[in-house]
This record gives sequence, C-alpha cells and structure tokens, in this order.
Amino acid sequence: MIASLVPNNLLDYFNRIYWPRKLGKSPRTAALYRMTIARFGEALGAPATLANLNDEEVICFLQKRLEVDKRAEQTVDKERDKLLAIAEFAARKRHIPEFLDVPQISPAERLPTCWRKEHLDALLQACRETPGSIGTVPASAWWLAFHYVALLTGERTEALLSLRWDMLSGPVLSVPAKNRKGRKKPQRYVLPPIALEHLERLRRTDIDAIFHTDYKCVGTFYNRYGALLRRAGLPDTREFKPQCLRRTFASFLEAGGGDATAALGHSCRKVTRESYLDTGVTDAGKESHGSVVGRMLGLG
Repeated sequence: MIASLVPNNLLDYFNRIYWPRKLGKSPRTAALYRMTIARFGEALGAPATLANLNDEEVICFLQKRLEVDKRAEQTVDKERDKLLAIAEFAARKRHIPEFLDVPQISPAERLPTCWRKEHLDALLQACRETPGSIGTVPASAWWLAFHYVALLTGERTEALLSLRWDMLSGPVLSVPAKNRKGRKKPQRYVLPPIALEHLERLRRTDIDAIFHTDYKCVGTFYNRYGALLRRAGLPDTREFKPQCLRRTFASFLEAGGGDATAALGHSCRKVTRESYLDTGVTDAGKESHGSVVGRMLGLG
C-alpha cells in the first residue's frame, strides 16, 4: 500500500487496514480492540496514532492501567496483546519502523471458583425480583431464562446473546460455529423442560433473537450483570461475571461423573482443569450418571 494512503490515526488504521484482513473474527473481538485503542488514546491525551505504537508509550499506558486505573493484571495483559498484535502487523507491513518489545504481564495464578447452591439461589432470586424490561419482555423473565440456559449448557455469553429462535427445534438448541468462540465448532444441546419453559416466556412473533435487548453495546450487558450480582449480595468483580456460570456448569458436571472438557469443547484437558474446575466442588463427590448438572444445581 502506498505510504500516503496508510491512515495515521490508529482507530482508522485498525478499521481500514488491520481488521479487514482478519477473516472470520467476531464483532465482539473487534469491539474489544476498539475499546483498547480508545483507552490508549485517553491515556495519551489525544487520539492514538501509528507513531504511538512504540515501547515507551505502550508501557506507560499499561502501567497507568495497572497502577492508576487499578485494572486486573489479566485485563491489562489482554490489552497489551491487542496493541502488540496491531503493532506486529504494522511492523511487518513497514507501516511503523520496528517491532515492539513490551514484556508480558504475568498475573498470579488463581484457582477457578464457581457458584455454590446457596449463591445460585440468591442469584436466581435476584433475577426474579429484577424490575423493568429488557427489550420487549420483563427483565425478570429475561434474566431467569439467560441463567437457566447458561447453567444447563455451559455456553459462553457471546454465543447466548446471538441465539435466534430458528436455532431451537423442540428441546434441541443448535448453536452454529460462527456464533461460538473460534468460529469453527458448532454445538448442540438438549434442553430440559424447565429451561424451555423459561425461554418460551421470551418468545415474540416479531423478534428473531432469543435474548433480544435494547442495549447499545455489550458493555451495557456487563454493567447490568454487575448490578444484578450486587442485588443478589454477591461479589461483582470480573471473575464472578457470566464466565462464572460456565465454571459452575463445568465443576458440577465433573463432580457428577461427567467430562467437562468434552462438554465445554476444549481440545486440552489442562485448560479445563486450570481455568474451569473448582476443586471444592469436583472433589466433593462423584455420581455415575444422570442429569447431574440440573440435579446438583436444583434446576430440574
């Protein structure tokens, strides 16, 4: 590309040069990149440019995120990865003079934590008591359906929010690969009657999305979820956001004798063990078969 046609503004560069070459990536991933670029610009005091992709300014930004903004190390490390991915591409294309040398942030390892039965009782009760509406349905019905499907499938939030009614045929919920992380592996779930009952309360003839919202961005969803956790008297830090539902599914399934690695679609057992299985649950006892997740969580 002719140098004069390369955008100097980093967000323009991302939108016009970098992202169009990343085929098959999800809109949510693009949104996270744009958020990181915006925060980088805020730290600089002006919109970020290609020239700002240098060791000194990127390291200063990351230090600010850690020390001033008090963001978690895992969060800041992901922001580092995004800026370095753009910088590596730009350096290979000779749009910036050199590759960056910014050390990885190595957060202390944490043991996976999931909800216990008493926590889920409080969370589901908070769902029932949520006032107002989401989209065209009562917020209480929306949140209950979301939690039942999440807890009984272990599916990720992004995939759940992209579900459409034509993906549900009787009790079978089919999630296409394009809606799931990695965009390569489709998944099929058989939902129990109680989950179907809650889903039917969301059905509207003129709306295709199952979990339809009027939120302008995914950030609004996470803000509302934090408020839901607080109403339930539960911690609302990052580790207890919806990913905790996925860990809960995995841990109770494993405790009941199931294979959480297969159920979550992981190719590596190590990922499941180190990031999803709460040993306080998995080591509590084993069952051989049956509807272990629903029974142990009291979800039917």
